[in-house]
Amino acid sequence: MLNSLLAVDHTGKVVADYDKIRLVPFGEFTPLKGFPGIAKLTAGDIDYVPGSDSSPLTLPALPPFRVLICYEAIFPSPKVNEERWLLNVTNDAWFGLSAGPYQHFLSARVRSIEAGLPMIRTANSGISAVVDGYGRIQQMLPLAAEGVFDTSLPSPIPQRTLYSKLGDMPTLIVVGILIAVGMTFRRKSQARRDELKQILSGANPREAHRLP
Repeated sequence: MLNSLLAVDHTGKVVADYDKIRLVPFGEFTPLKGFPGIAKLTAGDIDYVPGSDSSPLTLPALPPFRVLICYEAIFPSPKVNEERWLLNVTNDAWFGLSAGPYQHFLSARVRSIEAGLPMIRTANSGISAVVDGYGRIQQMLPLAAEGVFDTSLPSPIPQRTLYSKLGDMPTLIVVGILIAVGMTFRRKSQARRDELKQILSGANPREAHRLP
C-alpha cells in the first residue's frame, strides 16, 4: 500500500504520480515490528510501502515541480534539479486546533527558502497557502477555514541559494571546528590540572598554600 499523489486528466487517466518516500514511523509503518509492546499509533496493522522515485513531476502547461506529502516537508533537501516550484499536500487534521499545523506550515516555508522555489500548500484542515521563494506568504487560508483563492504562481528567486549549492557542508564544518576547539581546550585544561597535582604532591603544605 502506497501513500500517493495522482494527477489525472479530463478523461480520468492518471498522467503523473508520486509515491511518498519518507513515511511516518508508528503512523504509516511500524519500526521493529514484531517486538513485544511495539505497535502503530493509528488504526490498522498494514504498513505503507515507501516510494523510491523523487523525480520532479511534469504536467502540461505547468513548470516541473517537486511533491512533498505531509511530513516530508520537515526534511531539508539541498538538491534542486529541474523543478521550478514545490507542491505540499498534507492532512493536518491529526493535530486539531493545536500548535502542530502552525509548526508544520513554518517547516514547509523553510523548504521554499532553502531551495529558493515557490510553494503551493494544500491542507485539508488548513493551513493552505501560496509561498514565494523567500518564504513570504502570498495567499493563505487559515486553520479550520473553508475557502478558495486564485493567484498566480510566484517565480523562483533569480539565483540559486547558498544552501542549494553547498548543502549541509558549512554546518558540518562549523560543528567540526567547534568540536576540535572544545577538545583542544579540554586537553589543555586537563594538562594544567595534572601539572598542578604534580606540583602540589611534591610541595610542603606552606608552599602549597602559596600556589594559585
